[in-house]
Amino acid sequence: MASPHSSVSGGDVNPFAAVEPVNAASLRQLHIQDHVPITLDLHTPSFSTWRTYFSLTFREFGIRDHVDGSIDALAVLGDDHWLAVDATIVKWLYRTVRREILSHVIRDNDTALGAWTSICQLFLDNQLQRQVLLTAEFYTLTQDGMSLFDYYLRIKVLTDELKNVGAPVSNATMLTNLIRGLGPDYANAASNLNLLTEPTFACAVNYLRLEERRMWQSTLQCSQAALAARTTPAAPTPAAPTAA
Repeated sequence: MASPHSSVSGGDVNPFAAVEPVNAASLRQLHIQDHVPITLDLHTPSFSTWRTYFSLTFREFGIRDHVDGSIDALAVLGDDHWLAVDATIVKWLYRTVRREILSHVIRDNDTALGAWTSICQLFLDNQLQRQVLLTAEFYTLTQDGMSLFDYYLRIKVLTDELKNVGAPVSNATMLTNLIRGLGPDYANAASNLNLLTEPTFACAVNYLRLEERRMWQSTLQCSQAALAARTTPAAPTPAAPTAA
């Protein structure tokens, strides 16, 4: 029987297919958290990152055919090596999700494609409702006490989530929304962003990080100057001349 790694639907070359079959024993020894340092849960925005790490791992080891639906399940029933790799991937997926997700997706005799699809559906189903909720949060987000890092990271996460549900956000929209929601401490910096010759979200974030550093140094210098003024002993008052 031909190896499933060489199976290509429609006669096209699969860029993710392994040139040589991956060693199943080696995969079983692999510590998946070294390659996917994310534990997926339902309450933090980690799905895009988790999925990206796994996609890179599948490509790295040439095993993407286990989750992309390109292999006919009937074609691999007699391929013990391919089935062993598939079982290893299922265990990877189960080990990198929280218990609440695992309880939803775990099944006897599951396949990598089945487990992968079930997990992704938890985050991608009901796309219209997700679009409505995510869009509302994206366009009303303000810095509101968040650090600059947490603020622009939240914008990036919301952008990724919107893309996942079929509502991609342009770079220009990310930039304008970033500026719109900045706190009052960054009012001057927001005005200066208009001076950028080719403004992008990444360029604006880099500029704001430098501005944040400048503001921090200025505050530190003022605090040090005030402390020095309080601790410097006052010069003695000259004594009044005595009458002759």
